[in-house]
Amino acid sequence: METNNNNQYQNYPLSNSDMEEDESGFDIIEWLFKILRHWYLFVIALAISLSISFIANRTWKPSYQVSARVILGGGQASASQQMVMQGVNLNMAYKNNDNQMIMFTSNDLVERAINKINANVDYYTTGHFKVSNLYGYAPIEIKGDNISDAVSGLEFDFRDIDGVTYEIAHQKDKQLDELRYTGRYGSLLNTPYFSVVVNKTDNFEPRKKINFAFLSNAYLIDYFTPRISLSFVTQNSTVLAVSLVGTVYQRDIDFLNALCDEFLLDNLNRKNEEANRTISFIDKQLSDISDSLRTSESHLQHFRKANQILDLNAYGSTILGHLTSYDEKRLQYNLKESYLNYLADYIKKNVNNQELLTPSSLGIVDPVLTGLLTQYNETIRKLLQTTPQNPFYAKYQEELNKLKGSLTDALRNVRAAFSIEKKDIDTQSRKASGQLATLPDIETQMNSFERQFKMNDTYYTYLLQKRAEAQIQRASNVPDNTILERARMISITNGGDKKKSMMMALALGLIIPLLIIILKEYLKTKVMDKRDIEKLSPFPYIGSLPHATHDDATITVLKRPKSAIAEAYRMVRTRIKFVSRQMDASCVIVTSTESGDGKTHFCLNYASMCAMTGEPTILVDMDLRKPSVSKRLSLENETGITNCMLGQVSLDDAIIKKSPEINFDLLLAGTIPPNPGEMIRSPKLLELINELKMRYHYVIIDTSPVGIVSDAYPLAPISDCVIYITRSRKTNKKFFKSVINQLKTDRMQHVGVVLNDIDANTGGYGYNYSYQRYGYGTYGNNPVTKDYIKDYYEEE
Repeated sequence: METNNNNQYQNYPLSNSDMEEDESGFDIIEWLFKILRHWYLFVIALAISLSISFIANRTWKPSYQVSARVILGGGQASASQQMVMQGVNLNMAYKNNDNQMIMFTSNDLVERAINKINANVDYYTTGHFKVSNLYGYAPIEIKGDNISDAVSGLEFDFRDIDGVTYEIAHQKDKQLDELRYTGRYGSLLNTPYFSVVVNKTDNFEPRKKINFAFLSNAYLIDYFTPRISLSFVTQNSTVLAVSLVGTVYQRDIDFLNALCDEFLLDNLNRKNEEANRTISFIDKQLSDISDSLRTSESHLQHFRKANQILDLNAYGSTILGHLTSYDEKRLQYNLKESYLNYLADYIKKNVNNQELLTPSSLGIVDPVLTGLLTQYNETIRKLLQTTPQNPFYAKYQEELNKLKGSLTDALRNVRAAFSIEKKDIDTQSRKASGQLATLPDIETQMNSFERQFKMNDTYYTYLLQKRAEAQIQRASNVPDNTILERARMISITNGGDKKKSMMMALALGLIIPLLIIILKEYLKTKVMDKRDIEKLSPFPYIGSLPHATHDDATITVLKRPKSAIAEAYRMVRTRIKFVSRQMDASCVIVTSTESGDGKTHFCLNYASMCAMTGEPTILVDMDLRKPSVSKRLSLENETGITNCMLGQVSLDDAIIKKSPEINFDLLLAGTIPPNPGEMIRSPKLLELINELKMRYHYVIIDTSPVGIVSDAYPLAPISDCVIYITRSRKTNKKFFKSVINQLKTDRMQHVGVVLNDIDANTGGYGYNYSYQRYGYGTYGNNPVTKDYIKDYYEEE
């Protein structure tokens, strides 16, 4: 019958796959409980992240996008206006869209816009979380002068005292010592650093405290310019969108409007430059000819009064008409020579680079000279758009020098042509004068005075006409560009930042604790639960034992036979039958990885559980290096199995019989020998174990940890089962895996693993073990250093 029962257990060999279901995959329920066990991490992380998000949202300030639109080339003059005066025209270089976009952000243009909006004093209030700008609704207006660079950008505190006086203060910092000044509204306040007049506005509030700072133009240029964004509305259009993104949208609107106005004004001024130069040249010529006109008119009137001459005869009138015609031509050449002299004087003196008046406006028709002057003016404009640091600056200077040489040659050729024409006119004039000489002398003198007067009068009238034309052109000029839309606020660019911040805080508050839990689980170096045993051990896992505290007795199952701990030992006792493949495993040896795994505690309770069946049971302490059974039971370790092996006492005398406190027999280790390894391998021990197996139904042998010494190896062949004790949160994974795989390699059979000291409420672990704890000379001297659980296991 016994044989059949044994065969029954042999037919059901115990293994990890047979005992438990395969749990090698991801167990979502297990991870869920691990996460719930660390709920406090989520509470802490969410509290911190949401608090940071709340503070960040309190400091949040909306960022506004402000935009205006300008049509480039939308305000060009009509064809009739452009034909009024040739040469008075804005150069095409200024009309290039790319150049105009560059001009839009030039420092000079930005500075003029800044001066227009009076942004050199910044008013704001400072709260607990953020700074609020008061542009447009500040309670005061500060008009400053002689602002020192030492206080530019520094924060000043403004405090109203009594509605009549105020106080301006600056707290001491690294740049400046403490300042404090008191002034009266509407009166000039002179200080070593600034002179200001403070006036109240419609937003004034008594006892109001605000802050302000003096901002230099250089600072404001650096503040506005990088934020200017220029882009065409569509690919082929000339509608330019000018936009800014900032936290003070009203100031940005005022700046963009001022910038667009200055851009149009600058464009108009450039168009008026040539008309102004023409008017200036004509005014100079009118000044010179007016004196000659007054002199000739005075002489003519005096001669007529003196000689009482009213008219000339027909012959004289004809000759006089010819002479007048020659004189008019001579005057025109004189005007042309004046222009040539103007050009020659400009080239000779090499004055500052400026555009030259085109000859077509003064009646000089010379294609070569006109072409050279057009090239010269074009090069001048290119040069004015660059700086000396630009690599094209030297190139343009060289082109100007070459053009000046070409202009000198052209002037020489034009002068030669004019000289020939003037000589021909002089010849014709002398011929007519000879004919006129036949007239009476008085009539001749009269004609001379009239001719001189008409010549000056014609020249003067011609200049007045040209000046009027230039003035009409200047008055009719309009900017080439047009403002399509004034600046306005179109959107808030960071409107979703508060929500994003809150969602990010919520995500981080959940992700960070989750990552900590995952890292904590994957970085654990100690055996924690059944899954670790099944992953690391090739031998079957036969059960778990709960944590035993100081409230439990040394032999817990004897004191509390119906407790959960007792049931756990009953389960282990049952599963040991499957490991040994016998009805009852009569001889069991118990070992572990190292000291402190709870091996002796297991032996005491397992022996007591076996004795509860009513069968004879004995516990043998074969840990000859560091015996602990006697210490746990408060017995004297004077006589034991070593004394029996040496023949000092008989086996019956060495055995301690059971008592009410201990329901099984004991065979202690006895005297600690100097050579425990050799004694365990002696034939005498084999005889004693066989004798005990004949006397007792259950023989439980407590051996030394196999992870440190090999004392358990000689005992394994004479046992029915080897129980390997591991301790949760104590046994090192790598050490355990190394030892258990070595047992597998050494073909040790009928090995079962028990996980001891399970505590579901504890998640901490330590990494503290030593290979020398079971060495000769140190085995009984080194205490276990683990102190996070003070219980009976540490006495091993």
